[in-house]
Formats: sequence, C-alpha cells, structure tokens
Amino acid sequence: MKEFKHLGRKGLCEVRFSTANVQYRALGFFGPGEHTFSLYVGATHKQKVYNPPNAFDLAIKRSNNVKNGKGSLRERPF
Repeated sequence: MKEFKHLGRKGLCEVRFSTANVQYRALGFFGPGEHTFSLYVGATHKQKVYNPPNAFDLAIKRSNNVKNGKGSLRERPF
C-alpha cells in the first residue's frame, strides 16, 4: 500500500496522506492488540523534513510510556 511505510526505527511506521497540498504523516506502531495499529504523533512532511522535527523520537517515547504504564491509548472507531 503506497500510503503506508515502515520507517525502520524500533518498528515505527507512518501512514501518509495529503490534503490542500500539505503532506501529513501519522506515526505509530502495530499493537498493543492483534490487528491493531496505534497512532502516536501527527506531523507534516515536506522535502524530507518533518514538523515537529522530533516526531520520530516523540512517537517512540509515547509508545514506551504506554508500554511502561505511564501513558494510555484510546480506541477510536472509524
């Protein structure tokens, strides 16, 4: 699927989409449940630059907080 990409950083992945000529990236990981993908950070993307610039590190930090019981996830139906 062209809208999805594995980023190779501790399992981090992105879902890509654009609207009004702005490229967006939703960064997240598979899990914690089976057949689940959890989003941790939203970012814009232009010419290999992410905004916020620490989007990858922030997604990893938030994922670790959930795994360590210091954060939580909320399920949102589509």
